[in-house]
Amino acid sequence: MAEVIVDVPVPGVDRVFHYLVPETLAARVRVGQRVLVPFGGRRVEGYVVGFAAETNVSRLKPLLAIRSEDPFFDTDGLALAQWLCERYLCLRVEALRCLAPPGATGPEAVRARLVPGWRLTADEATARAAMEELLARAPKQAAVLALLLQAAAGGDTRPLPAAEIRRRTGAPSSSLKALAQRGLVQPEAVRIEREPAAPRVHEPAAPLTLTAEQEAALAAITSARREGDLRPVLLQGVTGSGKTEIYLRLVAETLAAGRGALVLVPEIALTPQTFARFSARFPGQVAVLHSGLGAGERFDQWERVARGHAPIVVGARSAVFAPVRDLGLVIVDEEHETSYKQEESPRYHAREVALERARRAGALCVLGSATPSLESYVQARAGRFRLVRLTRRVDGRELPPVEVVDMRAEMVAGNRSIFSRRLTEALRECLARGRQAVLFLNRRGFSQFMLCRECGHVVRCPDCAVSYTYHAAPTEHLRCHYCDGLHPVPARCPQCGGPYLRPFGAGTQRVETLVQELFPHARVRRMDLDTTARKGSHTALFEAVRRGDVDVIVGTQMVAKGLDFPNVTLVGVVAADSTLHVPDFRAAERTFQLLTQVGGRAGRGADPGRVIVQTYQPNHYSIVAARAYDDEGFYRREAAYRQAGGYPPFTALVRILISGPEGVVAEAAKAVAQAVRQCAVGVDVTVSGPAPAPLQRLRGRERWHVIIKGQGDGPRQVAMAAREMWRPLLGRGGVSVAIDVDPVSLL
Repeated sequence: MAEVIVDVPVPGVDRVFHYLVPETLAARVRVGQRVLVPFGGRRVEGYVVGFAAETNVSRLKPLLAIRSEDPFFDTDGLALAQWLCERYLCLRVEALRCLAPPGATGPEAVRARLVPGWRLTADEATARAAMEELLARAPKQAAVLALLLQAAAGGDTRPLPAAEIRRRTGAPSSSLKALAQRGLVQPEAVRIEREPAAPRVHEPAAPLTLTAEQEAALAAITSARREGDLRPVLLQGVTGSGKTEIYLRLVAETLAAGRGALVLVPEIALTPQTFARFSARFPGQVAVLHSGLGAGERFDQWERVARGHAPIVVGARSAVFAPVRDLGLVIVDEEHETSYKQEESPRYHAREVALERARRAGALCVLGSATPSLESYVQARAGRFRLVRLTRRVDGRELPPVEVVDMRAEMVAGNRSIFSRRLTEALRECLARGRQAVLFLNRRGFSQFMLCRECGHVVRCPDCAVSYTYHAAPTEHLRCHYCDGLHPVPARCPQCGGPYLRPFGAGTQRVETLVQELFPHARVRRMDLDTTARKGSHTALFEAVRRGDVDVIVGTQMVAKGLDFPNVTLVGVVAADSTLHVPDFRAAERTFQLLTQVGGRAGRGADPGRVIVQTYQPNHYSIVAARAYDDEGFYRREAAYRQAGGYPPFTALVRILISGPEGVVAEAAKAVAQAVRQCAVGVDVTVSGPAPAPLQRLRGRERWHVIIKGQGDGPRQVAMAAREMWRPLLGRGGVSVAIDVDPVSLL
């Protein structure tokens, strides 16, 4: 009998169910397949996770059908899903879904794309004789045979699509049917892969010459690997130090050993650049996986990997589950990025999953960053990770000097612009020299909020505890960046009726508009979630910048993450304080990382770069450290703050988020907190809350949370035990309870 996890994400049925295997399916059923089963008076799909010889269930129902002949996962994948379930306290079926091909489940599941095609069935001698006979009286038929013979001579035994045959030979369908009647060809469906749009390859395919420091770093990693030391490697290299070339060399070594490689990047925006570099070095061997692809493209890329046709995968967070055969290397680029953390269940961190996959596969895991997370830094200092450093840029280029502008002094001097005088002048000089500039502001929209200057009222989203953001394009409107709700711009204040409702604060739209006003001839492009939502937009923008069709890139944190544009010589940080005062324990670390990373976009080519940081807090330790490139000083200060406050990585953290309709959540949160405290008795943990979350209302739901702190696995164990006590609350009055193990944010 088959053991099946049904694809019904409800705690009460999140267990193994037994089903009889009919004789018609017995020879075909395997672990990892998706099957159709009867369940509670209906038909549902599920995953085969094993087989059993006996059961205590008296009347078993049979499997109805196999939905996927090729398994979605093997026993190793099943073990990884079990680890994911236990580590992040998610449902089993939620973990198994991570291993399935993108878009391959549900009523509108994606399938392989098949088109009509034709295959040569005659042997070569017979086909050539027929071709010569047909040359005079049926040249179109002869042309078809010539084309199929040419393909077979090149080693391609697959059928050719009928459309391609018609395009290349001009033969009508009647010609193909005539050849089929003679037994020379036969019709056969052809699978057509949906290829993702990819950028043109600019980088040379041959390996670059390594610097002495790169040589030493590579040697340290490869020698330890050959000696069997598979401790994770933290490759800490300043921006522009050549980490990617080391990645490429490690991948080449991995392929030479007959194993596969997985390369993770934190943002979809980075995949075109990374895919181009790896494809140039390893043509035809790289698959790309991220949510920006079409469902069919993702499905076909996943299948390429599963079949072993692509031993290298480049992708964003979810690509960590790609079915790479004989995995030998996992690279997590920009490992510090919080975008590696999944926001929905299972709330995994791709870096942690990468480390676990590498451990299980006997593979090497390399974590790369110019600004490592404090978690990885502490692991390296403790010797659990091998620390390898690159302290200089390649080709002897210097890190760009960082100038900090005190915006308080600008205000005193009478400058009311969002641009300081230094940044405006630097931008003018940059454009005059024909170079490119990046302006960074981690806020979308035209203005942060709409405020009434008469009564002080701020127009807020009714469903979320945040103000609307004012957008000036394509038409004036207010938008909530949490629930994506839209609202027309009111003519008068909704509270007092006054006419003095004005936008305040700056967003990327406003910066873009101001640059165009100051420099009318400059070609300005914006890079944020609003401009990159459409399929292919990341690749199009990347290509435009590389071609030199853009003078100024205005962007949010997307522009800070590893993009390499050699002609960028100026980076301006418009408001360094925007991330500094977020009510979150990682705010200072995030600010230091963003400033260092975005500043690293400057001066990566032949010309030197410069960075100008505008701030109202020039003496904050994160800004002082970023200005001096003093990562050691920053980590010392930040570690002391985290240790004193009982925050990760010195304390394990679990957040329990309770949400639901207003008026019922507070009582539910009290019940959850009571269950947690009961389970925490005798365990070395502290429990805080219940308390309103900093974002108390989101998408029309009130939000409260309970925080568990402690050492080791204590907080997770307490949450797991308490979960059984609060589960009866689920669904009552629309209340939901979510567990976030190792949260990256407490908002």
